[in-house]
Amino acid sequence: MTFPLTLTTGTCLLALGLLRGDQVESLATAALEASFDHSTLRELAGRSTSAEDLANLVSAFRDLGVALPSRIEAARELAQTISSEIVAGRVEPIAGASDLAFISREIGPGFHELDPFIYAWSEAESRPDDREFFQKATIDEAVRWVQTGRGSIEPVV
Repeated sequence: MTFPLTLTTGTCLLALGLLRGDQVESLATAALEASFDHSTLRELAGRSTSAEDLANLVSAFRDLGVALPSRIEAARELAQTISSEIVAGRVEPIAGASDLAFISREIGPGFHELDPFIYAWSEAESRPDDREFFQKATIDEAVRWVQTGRGSIEPVV
């Protein structure tokens, strides 16, 4: 993924089942820095971690009352984060769109809010001569997410 791991983005990845074992240490550290203190977090923040540590991290968050977002809330939060990185120029637009396409696939076929990113990424890959057009389309959609907290596709309720 092409964005910084914070407590918010880390819990979103955790909610989506996308947090890698080697990211547990960073998320535990972010939680401690956000004033969540737990012996398990202190242990995980101080050593290399693996996929086996994910359950311990979830348990520590549960003990602390840190609720994970729903899968859709997590996807929306990550869309805003990645969009901010795209707009700020820290993430290449098509790379960010690729990350958002991956996240959308994790939600499933009924979730369409990230479809403009999926389309731009897919078309940029298959039509390299039009890559600049799809980069601009990705930036335009990212700006919508940053300004409004959602994209051009209306959420299905």
